[in-house]
Amino acid sequence: MKKLLKDLKAEFQTFEEAQLLVAVSGGMDSMLMAELLLRAKIPFAVAHVNYQLRGKDSEKDEQFVKAYCKKNKLTFHCAQAGDLWKESKNNLQERARDFRYAYFQQLQDEFGYTTVVLAHHANDQLETVLQHLVRGSGLKGLLGMKRHTSTKWRPLLDLSKKELEGFAKEIKLKWREDASNNSNVYGRNKIRNKVVPILEELNPNILQTLSNSIEIWEEQHSIVQESLQNWLEQNVVMKGENELLSIEAVENHYAPRQILWEWLNLFEFTTGEIDEILKLQKTGAKVSNTTYGVARDRDNYVLHAMQSDMPLDESKYEVDILPAKGYEIEKDPKVMQLNADKLRFPLEIRSYEAGDKIRSLGMKGMKKVSDVLVQAKIPMNEKKNYPVLVSKDEIVAVIGLCISEDYKLDDSAKKVFVMRLT
Repeated sequence: MKKLLKDLKAEFQTFEEAQLLVAVSGGMDSMLMAELLLRAKIPFAVAHVNYQLRGKDSEKDEQFVKAYCKKNKLTFHCAQAGDLWKESKNNLQERARDFRYAYFQQLQDEFGYTTVVLAHHANDQLETVLQHLVRGSGLKGLLGMKRHTSTKWRPLLDLSKKELEGFAKEIKLKWREDASNNSNVYGRNKIRNKVVPILEELNPNILQTLSNSIEIWEEQHSIVQESLQNWLEQNVVMKGENELLSIEAVENHYAPRQILWEWLNLFEFTTGEIDEILKLQKTGAKVSNTTYGVARDRDNYVLHAMQSDMPLDESKYEVDILPAKGYEIEKDPKVMQLNADKLRFPLEIRSYEAGDKIRSLGMKGMKKVSDVLVQAKIPMNEKKNYPVLVSKDEIVAVIGLCISEDYKLDDSAKKVFVMRLT
């Protein structure tokens, strides 16, 4: 345990001015993660997501994490899924993941957290790689999760579930059990409960074997990636807002499918759609997903955004101006709260324009609204009409994503401007 705490602190000290936000569900892994950071005297705040899928148990999870934070004087953030499951519970785990990471991003934008700390461990890594294989994956999918990225840190990734259980027992850790982890309704749970035990029987050292393999695959991937990127930089041409790639150049490359994958996977094209693109023969024929299309002209593949010119729907917003005294800030990403005394009315809701900038909460300098939209992974076809809130030519909020540091609620506020997305 002492060595683990020492290693955690040493790794944290390599980060430059990191502000940590730890994702805590209340389960053993994330509670141990929080406790280790606490014992290593590493400062952090906590984010909890209540998916409201398990009735009273979900509420008890939230209260458990909240009580832990109160006891240890930790900042506690919480979001409730609300109507997320109203229409359908299909792809439940993916929708929950998207909601969770969108919430973390919102907290990072609002409070200036630089790094989200996640409690993934070596068993999670194995499950992730297997899941990628089942769904279909190239070399990149075999690399699994990274220990550290520009916005995420997974300090437990090299430790097995069994090792974590040993640490938890050693410090007499308390946590909440989620019975749904034992259910085989979800694909990942089937991998965990049925496939992994067979692999461990065949190779008791499967976790270490995978770790060693990932190191080799990372080196191979880097070599391939560099070669493909260099080729694309030399062959992709910008024409207006479209990207053009010579059909002849693709066909003459020794790996045309891989070239198109490297070019188009960032635009959410699937391997099946890429295969369809390679089969295009007629000029004007195209393959599209919900946000982008690739058309074939005489000489090129043309990548373009699927345009949307829908007008802004102002009925989607509810606005209130309330007394600041006694007002409790709502921790809901769909609710924006500003210092009404600093706003200059009338306010305007308009579409984002090229060159728009905002001083995001917690930031000293200005940030391009386009960068905010990119970080929030807003599809290209939605960016054109993405709404911003304007006060006398100054952007005070990118609606649903971030508010301006200059208009945040502070002790000077006498009135609160509240905008809710309905």
